[in-house]
Amino acid sequence: MIAILPDFGPARRNAAFRRLLVGGLLSTLGSSMTSFAIVLQIWELSRSSLDVGLLGLTFVPVLVVGLLGGSVADAVDRRVLALVTSACLMAVSAAFAVQAYAQFRQLWLLYALAMVQATLQATGAPARRTFVPRLVPPEQLTAAIALNTLTGRIVMLFGPLLAGVITAAWGLRTCYAIDVVSFVASLYATARLPAMRPQTPEAAGARGPGRAGAAVRPSLRATAEGLRFIRHRPLLVAAFLTDLDAMLLGLPVALFPALNAAHFGGSPQTLGLLNAAPGVGGLVSAVLSGPARRVSRQGRGMLAGTMIWGAAIACFGLTRSLPLALAMLAVAGAADTLTVMYRSSMVQTVTPDEFRGRVSSVEYIIGTGGAPLGNVESGTVATLTTPAISAVSGGVGCFVVAALIAGTIPALTRYRATPDLGRSGSEPVTILGTAGPAGLGGAMELQVVDNQDRARFEILADGEIAGFVEYHLSDGEIALLHAETDRRFRDHGIAGRLVQFTLDSARERHLAVLPYCPFVRRWIADHPEYADLVPEDRRPHFGLLREGPAMVGRQ
Repeated sequence: MIAILPDFGPARRNAAFRRLLVGGLLSTLGSSMTSFAIVLQIWELSRSSLDVGLLGLTFVPVLVVGLLGGSVADAVDRRVLALVTSACLMAVSAAFAVQAYAQFRQLWLLYALAMVQATLQATGAPARRTFVPRLVPPEQLTAAIALNTLTGRIVMLFGPLLAGVITAAWGLRTCYAIDVVSFVASLYATARLPAMRPQTPEAAGARGPGRAGAAVRPSLRATAEGLRFIRHRPLLVAAFLTDLDAMLLGLPVALFPALNAAHFGGSPQTLGLLNAAPGVGGLVSAVLSGPARRVSRQGRGMLAGTMIWGAAIACFGLTRSLPLALAMLAVAGAADTLTVMYRSSMVQTVTPDEFRGRVSSVEYIIGTGGAPLGNVESGTVATLTTPAISAVSGGVGCFVVAALIAGTIPALTRYRATPDLGRSGSEPVTILGTAGPAGLGGAMELQVVDNQDRARFEILADGEIAGFVEYHLSDGEIALLHAETDRRFRDHGIAGRLVQFTLDSARERHLAVLPYCPFVRRWIADHPEYADLVPEDRRPHFGLLREGPAMVGRQ
């Protein structure tokens, strides 16, 4: 039974992540109350569905500011950026509370505050999304993301319910006030973090976790560099297209009232059940997500989840049985939870820290803007045909597009979460025989092993670790992050032999090499016959166009 529950290890072993998890849960719960209260207050003031729908215009600052927010997150201390934006969001929630208690009753003020709120969220969200991969080791990343997903599903299901109870008891202004207080937990958790400056290639090679080199400047050029980075990474392109597919074609929330009236009697209680069913399925899936962390083919898992989502939505559109409809929506919600977990894990794992802010901003924009666009799509098709045809065609279309992505962008189906260089299992594997190098008297046995649990090649001298090269493998590329040699062995060429074997292994497996480690870059520059392993368009980025050593790095 324990094996199917989420792995709480990251929260137990990492106090900083635990504080972020709890603080994020409380703050997001408060934010859901404000979202509930804004919609209700606009409705009470105007009695107009159009006026409520105009809140969707907040997507405009998300689209415009979100991309620039990503470049800001890749240029400054992300902890400071998150603190500043959270403090400003707290002030906006306080302004919502003040206007409610003072009974200003001005629609323009609500829209203005909602726009400011969306702008601040789009600026701070990319920075916050970079925290988890910096706090937990790679082997715990999927488990940590599963815990974040679980808290999100809890808020999705119980946040509106709690807000409704509070509004009925004490009025919607109390929701705003609770949101203000809830920010304290998030601000405390963020303030306790270490510095979170972006790690450039120099920092990745000579690191501690908090070290960084010169970061990019926030600009349109930096934003364009982030978009080019995504465009040249088929795995990221496929993951984002699959997510957009599900949001755009397979999310028919706008059809629920019409389908409820046409198929299920039209009662408000039934409509409430339809809206709650995906959340129930998502929460159950998150609670039972333990096996998900052991799935290495996360790209295939994401595609399968998207196809299940589409098929379930199509069945929902066809059925007139309420129990079957609720079951299909619950299945769709469960599948969506898995796709979110796998996508987030893949995106954060394969993206170097120097690009995480910009890549996360694109992920955030798709997640935030996809739902409103999906409602427009489904509503338009329903107007031209019928609500049932809209739901069925959207679900089928979602399934078909996911299949097309799988067939045309194979990087998603080939992706393995385990950085094992194509081997199965997690035990260290001997990949170099014994030798007695000059200077060690010929009496010392050398081995190189691929320690898959720690994602690094290790060179052993008489069974003792003499040095290592850390790596990350994804999408036909191996990123060499950091090389280090024990001081006792630095004058015996061990580091060079280790790097040479690592590069030979990459060539044997047809892997492109990304030498983020300064020592590896220097070694390649001294041995130009290995420069072809680095993609030609990335060589200037790594300074490999000059003669001689490109950069001096420690051994």
